[in-house]
Amino acid sequence: MGAGRKAEFDAADIDRRLRDFSFLARHASRPVHVSSIANAPRRIQPSGRSLVSACADTSKGPDSPHAARESLGARLDGRFTALRAARIDSHMGKFLKTLHEIGAVGVLGSLAACLVLSATAPKGSLVAYAAVRQGMASITHWLLVPSLAVVLVSGLLAIAFNRAFHSAGWAWVKALLGIGMFEGTLLTVGAGERRAADLSALAATGLGNPAQLAQVIRSEWGGLWILVSLSIVNILLAVWRPRLGRRTAAAIERI
Repeated sequence: MGAGRKAEFDAADIDRRLRDFSFLARHASRPVHVSSIANAPRRIQPSGRSLVSACADTSKGPDSPHAARESLGARLDGRFTALRAARIDSHMGKFLKTLHEIGAVGVLGSLAACLVLSATAPKGSLVAYAAVRQGMASITHWLLVPSLAVVLVSGLLAIAFNRAFHSAGWAWVKALLGIGMFEGTLLTVGAGERRAADLSALAATGLGNPAQLAQVIRSEWGGLWILVSLSIVNILLAVWRPRLGRRTAAAIERI
């Protein structure tokens, strides 16, 4: 009776260990052998020479449970590292997206303010007109240029951190348009508004050239509308994200 119970316990223990190490081997992508149960923790110690003790001498190969546990641990460490890196990239992407959107609001707001002030500036009083021009120059210097810098830097960093943007044609087109807007603001609109502010101040004192001031204002007006148009194009690219690059092999196979 006692020998029958021991044999029954021994068979159940071996079956349980085989199931446990089969699960471990599936996750470690390694085959499992009967020898893999030799180093398992034994809750029941059968008497005599059981199957476990008979296979103990062959349990030190590459398919041993120790090697399987090491392989599984290395795989789990790699997955956890990848998950942490993905979480950091996700937070960085959200931060850069927030900066990009805030900068875009500043760009559009400053352009709209300059257009409204330029269109409604009083022409009858040169002193009031010079004050409006000074206000436009301040908006460009303190709001438009910093906002464009934030938009450009955050967009380039977003492309660098997000691998999906590396092969996205619309992202690179948007980056090139942002660089063009920044250069146009510094060389055309910003310089034109400072020049117009200086000329209007001289005109208020009776020393300026009205014809030269009118020419500078026309150039500035055209530059503002070009910047507004480029801003709208950038917004459309960010929203619609058209496929401007080459088709991938998967896309060609689906056609």
